[in-house]
Amino acid sequence: MKKSKLLINLALCLVVLICFSVSVNAETASVVLDASESSDSTDIIGLSDYVNYEAANSPNSLFSVYATVHRSFPGKGWSKERESLMAKGTGSKGKVTATQDANWQLELNPKGWGFIGCEAVGSIWY
Repeated sequence: MKKSKLLINLALCLVVLICFSVSVNAETASVVLDASESSDSTDIIGLSDYVNYEAANSPNSLFSVYATVHRSFPGKGWSKERESLMAKGTGSKGKVTATQDANWQLELNPKGWGFIGCEAVGSIWY
């Protein structure tokens, strides 16, 4: 019960922050990684030549969590543009730019292939 309350609070804080920092016409996508998942991603947003991202790893997570921003130019494959390893109870945020309009996605996954037991939230927007 404590874990789910903390995850809900983290998600609410992230939503409030995004509401204050994102303009009305901007596109946004969010993701919640729960303890039963080994990975989760936002929906794809685009087309834009930049994206802002923010993510947070719960203090109750068993492991550190990667926040990875992926980019795809139209007709091309996906590439990893930024990766941050967030220790338990920490977060990451930033802006990633591209030379032309691209599609964007944020992925959250625990450090270690196939690991579960982490709770994290994240969003991308432009």
